[in-house]
Amino acid sequence: MIPNSNIRLGDRVKDKVTGFEGIVTVWCETYTGNQRIQVEGKATDESSGHYLQLDVQQVEAVEVQVVKPTEENGFSPSYKLGDKVEDMVTGRKGIVVAFNHFLNGCVHAEIGFPPEKDGRDMQTAPWQQYRLEKTDALKLGGETKEAKKKSVGGPAKRGTRFSQR
Repeated sequence: MIPNSNIRLGDRVKDKVTGFEGIVTVWCETYTGNQRIQVEGKATDESSGHYLQLDVQQVEAVEVQVVKPTEENGFSPSYKLGDKVEDMVTGRKGIVVAFNHFLNGCVHAEIGFPPEKDGRDMQTAPWQQYRLEKTDALKLGGETKEAKKKSVGGPAKRGTRFSQR
């Protein structure tokens, strides 16, 4: 179950604002405490299926576990949100800003880096690809951990599976 909600991966949900219905395929926990989900709609002959990325508070459960999620096999990183990590493939170092939990059991860590010349300042990869460099490297303007947990919301992100490439 996604913290502070009655929603799970694999549930059919409905967006309270737009009425969009679909299956929760990803949930994202962020450093700021925001819980976001990706809701995949049904594919049609004209479309490969659309998705929305929404705050978990913006949806209501329609049907529980329409799709059974795979267990998060061995998810136990040596680092946490806000820690500095090193990418063991590229050697780049950055801050863990989110964990993305997928329906198929994979978990990816989202890392924020200082921007490069090409503007790339974020990377998402399997959590096993990173190793801890420094704990508690990111502090949010003196906020306490309790204040950090409050959801800040944000607009829905719309797209198709192929629009983000």
